[in-house]
Amino acid sequence: MYMRFAGVYLMLSGFAVAAYFILTAVIQADWELSVWEVIDWFMAAGALLALGIGWLQKREMESDGDSGLAHFITVNATFYAAAALFILFFWKWFAAVLFQNEDDSGVSWAALDVLYTLVAMGLGRRLWNNK
Repeated sequence: MYMRFAGVYLMLSGFAVAAYFILTAVIQADWELSVWEVIDWFMAAGALLALGIGWLQKREMESDGDSGLAHFITVNATFYAAAALFILFFWKWFAAVLFQNEDDSGVSWAALDVLYTLVAMGLGRRLWNNK
């Protein structure tokens, strides 16, 4: 039951990141508080959640023994993509928030937004469909 809630959270946050990422190409917002500053908090929770769930699924798969090649690839790809997302997101986010070190062209944030969307929505869908 909790995994389904986690799946819903990941799918909704992944959809929100993807939708706003696409909308930023169209709209110019001059708000005092950037929407990305709010979305980043949800992405931080989602990255932590994806890494934790990916690790739990990998540990469970390894303790079960032979679970099939497709399951092995899915679980490992999810775990390592979530680990890469976690490391890159928090490195970039801490540099921007704590040290005000935002000197790039935004390409790395764009890559992180796409990676977050893929990991969060993929894992969220799998969690929702598991019985």
